[in-house]
Amino acid sequence: MVKKLLVIDDDVCVSEIVQLCLEYFEGWQVSTCCSLGALDAARSEDWNAFLLEVSLQGIDGIDLFEQLQADPTTQRVPIVVLTSRVMPREMAHYRRLNIAGVVAKPFDVKTLGSEIAHLLRWSPPWVEPPKAMVGAIAV
Repeated sequence: MVKKLLVIDDDVCVSEIVQLCLEYFEGWQVSTCCSLGALDAARSEDWNAFLLEVSLQGIDGIDLFEQLQADPTTQRVPIVVLTSRVMPREMAHYRRLNIAGVVAKPFDVKTLGSEIAHLLRWSPPWVEPPKAMVGAIAV
């Protein structure tokens, strides 16, 4: 089964890199949105996971996380936080929440999918990438 992820990040460049990596290396369906349209986008499809940046412009990422958890249409979707905010105090806060895991920025584009799959306890969906692409993308 193809996994469907929604990336919520106000940094369009990061969103596009994440989308490209996960679609190309993992074969997943990935959509992106910014914080302003996040709730509508989250409700729009049957997602397997959300990848959420906590440093957003329009809303605090943790507030958005709590809204997603409170909404009956999205509360069962696991959320992985994608952030550069990984100091011990912040990590302790994430652990107190119902977050599936944290992916720290900067991340390795070649292992991003396997890191997300590990956090979500998904069976390996790996598709062998063409050799010309391996190592061609860096964040």
